[in-house]
Amino acid sequence: MKYSDEDALKEILKRSDAVVHRRNKNACAYLGGASAVMFAALVAVIMMLPGGGAAEFTEGSVYGAFLLSPQAGGYVLVAVLSFVIGVTVTLFIRKLRNGE
Repeated sequence: MKYSDEDALKEILKRSDAVVHRRNKNACAYLGGASAVMFAALVAVIMMLPGGGAAEFTEGSVYGAFLLSPQAGGYVLVAVLSFVIGVTVTLFIRKLRNGE
């Protein structure tokens, strides 16, 4: 026999750790790419909003009253979508790190 039982078990665990590490590294790369694409999409959505940005809303008040404007619906939608995407990515990463 080429290996003893202990040596064989160590080799199996070493290879298993390498496979898990590679899988986690690939998943992180995919998440990074997906995050970049989502960020670009959110920036594009903000730029397509009427007025092209928040400049017209920030003239009168600095206390967030611009959200009362009827044209602020897009900003609220982008904020809610960003929050949901952030929570989803965070939970996925935690699940990936815990090995569940």
